[in-house]
Amino acid sequence: MPFVTSSIPWVALNTTNAFKICDMTCVVEPSMGLLLVIGGSWAQDPSYEGFQVYNFKTDVWNEALYLVGYPSEIGIGIFQPRSVLIEPGIVLIWGGTRYSSTFRVIYKLNMTVTPWKWEPIMTTVLNSVGIARSRERVFIFGGIDKVNIPSTTVGEGVPMNLSYIYDITKSQILKPDYQLPFAFTHSVVGVVGDFMYIVVFSYNDFLENRQMSIIPLNLAQLKFETSFETSSNSTKARLRAAGVQPPGSDVILVKEILALFYVCVTYQNSSLPDTGITSDTMLVYNMTLRSWTDTVNLVTDASAYHFAFPKENLSQPSPSVTPTASNLQNLQWPTAAIVTTTILAIIIICMIVVVIYLIKKLKSQRQVVETPEYGNE
Repeated sequence: MPFVTSSIPWVALNTTNAFKICDMTCVVEPSMGLLLVIGGSWAQDPSYEGFQVYNFKTDVWNEALYLVGYPSEIGIGIFQPRSVLIEPGIVLIWGGTRYSSTFRVIYKLNMTVTPWKWEPIMTTVLNSVGIARSRERVFIFGGIDKVNIPSTTVGEGVPMNLSYIYDITKSQILKPDYQLPFAFTHSVVGVVGDFMYIVVFSYNDFLENRQMSIIPLNLAQLKFETSFETSSNSTKARLRAAGVQPPGSDVILVKEILALFYVCVTYQNSSLPDTGITSDTMLVYNMTLRSWTDTVNLVTDASAYHFAFPKENLSQPSPSVTPTASNLQNLQWPTAAIVTTTILAIIIICMIVVVIYLIKKLKSQRQVVETPEYGNE
């Protein structure tokens, strides 16, 4: 479905009491009307503790009741975590790291209880640069080695072509058999139908030969497609990007970052670019059409730009995948509900059979008692 105008406008948020940071992750909990900003580095305000909450209903940042219980071990200086809403009120935070450190953050946040519960997930996996949910599974892509940082990357770290799957129903981390075609430093991920699309920024060296590409993942077969599509709209060398798939839509909105760091940081090195830090342009990738369909200027167009979302049955069952070694290693599909239902059905049937047998036996005994003994008359 083409990306067309409709009735959902851009709205600027209140920024009072909000901290300016970069390298954070954001997730919206629509049923609660909350925007969570988790992690982040290079905070301009030293009082920033690594977690912010915006309330859409009150238009207020960082109300005290939402900040209770935030783990002190996470703290500030967390680089590039990723987050995704896995069910109403439950958020998975994956892969934040600190520079030149083995410290990693993987948490599950439960907002359905008071105070909110932050549950750590113990694992040795690296951080991610892309994450998205497809029904009962969360797909994690990429990773950055922040311990062994070559001087040529100026702190960016070494990109790695890793992949993981988080089983929501079993709370298990699985290692798929497939592997990313190449490593990348930033990505935006969207899902439509049986395909997941990863908009990636890859490079062969630090400042040259950069490109924006699309990596499609077939969710029914758990295989990457071999053909990639490069954006014709993006002509300059990019390092970073941010973006989102609007809920229920078939498009990915990509906001480009032109140079080394975000607006909150100016890199002081005359040999590296520090002009044009951000772009006013947002690119639109239509996953149904598999093409870049539009460009939005956030300064001149955003206030009047609208979205139309195609109707989609998000509750439809997952694609059928045979659990073999070619799909996932140690794959355990969420069959608990099916097994439980089957057992209950068998128990109920057995109970019915027993009840029928007892009724028949009782009737038989009554007939014996009520039958006249003619020989004694």
